[in-house]
Amino acid sequence: MRRHLLIYGTAVLALLLTGAAGLAYAHGLGPQRLSAPLASLGSTFTYQGLLTSNGAPVSDTCDFRFSLWDAESGGTPIGTTLDRNGVTVSEGRFTVQLDFGEVFDGTALWLEVAVKCSGDADYTTLTPRQALTPVPYAHYARQGPFWSLTGNAGTRPGTNLLGTTDGVSLTLGVSNTVGWRMEPTSGTPNIIGGYAGNGPITTTVGVFIGGGGRAGASNVAGADYVAIGGGEHISATGYAATVAGGSWITATGDYAAIGGGLHNTTGREYATVGGGYRNSASGPYNTVAGGRANTAADWYSTVGGGFHNTAQGYYATVGGGTYNSTAASYATVGGGYSNLASGQYATTPGGYDNTAQGDYSFAAGYRARANHQGSFVWADSTDADFTSNATDEFAVRAYGGVRLVTNGAGATVDGNAIWHEGNDGSGSGLDADTLDGYHASQLGSSHTHDHSSLTGLANDDHPQYFHLDQDETVNGRPAFNGGTSGVSPPFTVDSTYLVANLNADRLDGYHAGNSNGNIPLNNGTLNANLNADMLDGQHASAFASASHSHWGETWTGTGTGLSLSGGSRGLYGSGSTYGVHGYSTSSNPTYAGVYGTASAAHGVLGDTNAGGRAGVKGIGNNGTSDSPAGPTGIWGTSDSGYGGFFSNSSTTYPALWVRNQGTGGDLIVAYGTSSSDPEFRVTNSGDVYADGTYYCGQSIDDNAGTLDETELSPCLVDSTPADFAEVLPAETDLEPGDVLVIGPDGRLVRSTTPYDPAVAGVYSTRPSYVGGAANLDQAGFAPLAVMGIVPVKASAENGPINPGDLLTTSSTPGHAMKASPVTVNGVTFYPSGVILGKALEGLQEGTGTILMLVMLQ
Repeated sequence: MRRHLLIYGTAVLALLLTGAAGLAYAHGLGPQRLSAPLASLGSTFTYQGLLTSNGAPVSDTCDFRFSLWDAESGGTPIGTTLDRNGVTVSEGRFTVQLDFGEVFDGTALWLEVAVKCSGDADYTTLTPRQALTPVPYAHYARQGPFWSLTGNAGTRPGTNLLGTTDGVSLTLGVSNTVGWRMEPTSGTPNIIGGYAGNGPITTTVGVFIGGGGRAGASNVAGADYVAIGGGEHISATGYAATVAGGSWITATGDYAAIGGGLHNTTGREYATVGGGYRNSASGPYNTVAGGRANTAADWYSTVGGGFHNTAQGYYATVGGGTYNSTAASYATVGGGYSNLASGQYATTPGGYDNTAQGDYSFAAGYRARANHQGSFVWADSTDADFTSNATDEFAVRAYGGVRLVTNGAGATVDGNAIWHEGNDGSGSGLDADTLDGYHASQLGSSHTHDHSSLTGLANDDHPQYFHLDQDETVNGRPAFNGGTSGVSPPFTVDSTYLVANLNADRLDGYHAGNSNGNIPLNNGTLNANLNADMLDGQHASAFASASHSHWGETWTGTGTGLSLSGGSRGLYGSGSTYGVHGYSTSSNPTYAGVYGTASAAHGVLGDTNAGGRAGVKGIGNNGTSDSPAGPTGIWGTSDSGYGGFFSNSSTTYPALWVRNQGTGGDLIVAYGTSSSDPEFRVTNSGDVYADGTYYCGQSIDDNAGTLDETELSPCLVDSTPADFAEVLPAETDLEPGDVLVIGPDGRLVRSTTPYDPAVAGVYSTRPSYVGGAANLDQAGFAPLAVMGIVPVKASAENGPINPGDLLTTSSTPGHAMKASPVTVNGVTFYPSGVILGKALEGLQEGTGTILMLVMLQ
């Protein structure tokens, strides 16, 4: 009977190589289970075969004889011959256990099989011999070189290695899960530890990832020679960048380094963040050591730590503190709270609310303002600004006094001593009666002077002073009353030395009308009838025309204080304090200190060229008026025109500047027809209240006539779709149009999964209204469109998109796709909680950007 033996499978070595140091298998993205180990059964292996006779499978009980040979035909037998009798063969299949002993040393061997079934007189040798598969040869590992669990001796570097010799990665596992792998590259291998999803995102060499990572938060490297120590959601994309650990870390820039922390980022080459929370080193060579929400934004800038500090400007430094910032090169803020160094080389060492604005300036203490170049300003604890007044000024506010202790060295100003030892009086260090080195008592002794004569010296030898007694005469005339000349003197002096009877027109002893005392005219004659308003022969009216200026006039009484008209100006005033100062004591609100009226121009015009000064300044200090209820600085009314008009051509200053320095009032209150019902209000803290409807961006094209819709320009002049957006914490690499979902930590991230229930909205391209706008354009925040029309990135991966289709998240990162309905019990509906919006434009294939109506549901 002709029989054939067909190999049903390979021989299986039922032996665990106890000396193996590790298992290798192909790498894949995702957890991979290792094969379960086999029990140790010595050198026995299982052999399975298929026996046919004349092409038909055999079902019988047969005897088998097995032998090993070193050649496919002929050759020499190896080891002993094994007989297996009474083997059940079912539909041709049989299984036997074979043990040839320790014969597998790596040499190629062939198995020869002979069989004898029911009715056979002898064994039939089956041909050809069967080449053994490599599995039995693994037994050689029990005899040959291997890595032992207890260590190896005699290994040779460069010759012996634990790993692979081909282009396949080497993977180590733990607890039946991938834990470590070494991947071949075109150069230095990549070494990846931790989560199986960790790894390079591009073709890289020399990458090292020590561990960490998890599902949805893997650690990835995007450049050559990147090193990531551990942590989760780490992204290092700069050449040779390093991240030691942490969570949600992004290291962008060659040679950048981040020590750890949470939500920290670098943006340029050689930048460093030591740790902390939400810190950013966004410029080249800059450093943020730690703290929270700190930013080093320019070349070589540094923030030591603290909270919400910003170092802006080349080589700028903020040591720490809170809400401190620099805004110029080489500027420094040491610490404190809310300090600013905005001048080049300016310094604020600390304190609270200090500003060093001038170049090379210095400000310290509380509310010091060094606004000039080279100024030094130190302010004490007084709650008010203390400001420099000049360049290179040294200014100190010290309400507690100034004290200098020099230990006798003294103090000088421009080389001159202020005071010195021996020149000090009680308490002050300076004695006013010795300024010239002598006491007052040394300047004159206590004595009297007898000046009875106009010549000679008194008995104290001091020079005599001019002195007139009652009996003395001057030029032969009595100096005082009581003289003997008999001529009345021009004035008298009583015993208390009071001057009396002084007659201004008799200083020379004569009345003005006397022939000897009349005032002569130019022709030498005397005018005996002098008229006061014709001193020069003309009346007073000839001195001034109907239009002229009056200086230094004061008027009191009733009626109009001053009423002038004519010429180009009804009233023109100029002065060092007030040009025109009008004051009214009337309680009638229709009266005014200054009242100007004009038929075709301005009633009152105020004009100034001085910075920080007002053309017209209105002050309401006290009292009340009928409307509005309170003292009013400037009150403008109009029956048919503007109650107030403000215009400004400056590119720096606003047309209207409003400031309320009180604590309880509002910035702006606008009334309609009733003064008790405000229609619009802006509080001192910036809150806005309005009774009417808000129209985004509406402006009047033509200010004449009645306002209608044709005179209103749209909110966005380039017809960009408008939407409502909220500024929320987000990843830093997002782009306008991205579909966003809420990440594990609550931050917005780019969508990557179809029908994601965490969908939140779209990164707004140009929102019309922004909530939380204080964080707009800040790193780590993004405007999320939650209502309105917005451009959105879309993919046709779930079929063409047509206007009106509902959209949801897709597998293309940051893209929306058409949502497919589901049918349950004959009812068709769309999944709840995953719909992003409704398409307003179509997309037939690929990816692109379309308009969408945001409608989360």
